[in-house]
Amino acid sequence: AATPQGDIAAFCTMYYDDYTRSAVCVLVGTAAGHWQRGLGKAVMSEGFHRLHSMGCTRVFATAHDLPADKLYGSMMRQMMLTETWVKHF
Repeated sequence: AATPQGDIAAFCTMYYDDYTRSAVCVLVGTAAGHWQRGLGKAVMSEGFHRLHSMGCTRVFATAHDLPADKLYGSMMRQMMLTETWVKHF
């Protein structure tokens, strides 16, 4: 989302895998001067519409801070906790 002057106000990065028909939302950001205006939700919503039109059936997102968790919680239906395998060297 851009301002009338062309500055970036908000953005959302999502990656889609057409083989599994799933996507991951990796980054949502809103410039400080535009917080609390619904722009984060707007750019996520647009991303969801684009993913759906490509055949996406699920979107994954992970957050480790309260503002991101609140945004994802307001936009996504279900939170699932999963185990992750880690290789330590």
